[in-house]
Amino acid sequence: MWTREILKRKAKAAFHANYWRCVLVALILAAVTYTGSSDSDDQTETVISTYETVGGTEDSLGQGGAAGQDNGGEWHGSGEDDNSTWEVISTGGFMRTAADMTSSAVTVSVPLTGRAVTVNLPFARTFLNWLPVPSVLFALLSGYVVLMLLLRIFVFNTLEIGCDRFFMLNDGEQASLREIIEGFKNGYWTKNCLIMLWRDVKLVLWTLLLVIPGIVKTYEYRMVPFILAEHPDMPSAEAFTASREMMYGEKWNAFVLDLSFILWHLLSAVTLGLAGIFYVSPYKYQTDAELYLELRSRGGAAYFGEGL
Repeated sequence: MWTREILKRKAKAAFHANYWRCVLVALILAAVTYTGSSDSDDQTETVISTYETVGGTEDSLGQGGAAGQDNGGEWHGSGEDDNSTWEVISTGGFMRTAADMTSSAVTVSVPLTGRAVTVNLPFARTFLNWLPVPSVLFALLSGYVVLMLLLRIFVFNTLEIGCDRFFMLNDGEQASLREIIEGFKNGYWTKNCLIMLWRDVKLVLWTLLLVIPGIVKTYEYRMVPFILAEHPDMPSAEAFTASREMMYGEKWNAFVLDLSFILWHLLSAVTLGLAGIFYVSPYKYQTDAELYLELRSRGGAAYFGEGL
């Protein structure tokens, strides 16, 4: 029977023995498994506000003394900032502007069903001549979502398998960074991309059904990337079955193991992520690998065979 203390002691020893490589791989693994996060734009302050448009009345907008007026479906606004003056005319969801070409930002107003939204965006003035702003913004957002989805399916999931392989091999020896790209070279890239995609789809569907079953299934499928890292030729059904069998009776123990890292995560938050990058994340990922190796050695050897 494994204990948290044993797993963490083994994880610390393996992590400390190969410190900088573990830090780098943990950083990559954290990036590819948290692709849904967004960063704030540090180039210019983004201001989003809504206001009622009333014909013939002026409303204060954005910053820099901008003001606008609604005249029977056409909204007209003008203002100035530190670098330039600008003017916006919006009709039926389309916008055109006259502005100083040296300015790095402009505040635009887009009427949306009787309301307007003021957005401060850094973009070139040459693209703002009768530009369908709502359509362009929607297209850019949709393109970003599609790009992230494709990267998740064909790149990030394979890197996740490779990073898990690194931490598995790092137990008892100093693993090489080459392990993180093994999934792209072993001839099973397409198959494992589809298996990991099916895992993600299952988790999303279970979570949409009910939150608790989604959490349970997350722990049930927790070992799938480790199994694929060790046995890339394993069929999809067998990989899910193997993970389910390994986690049978262990989901609560794994959940408590995760809870034992709460104070470490708080330390990471207090240090603005520095503790997470240089200690907590590699420590946690190495512990996850130790859990897989423990469960495999306890009851999975007969199912998996010899392994790595």
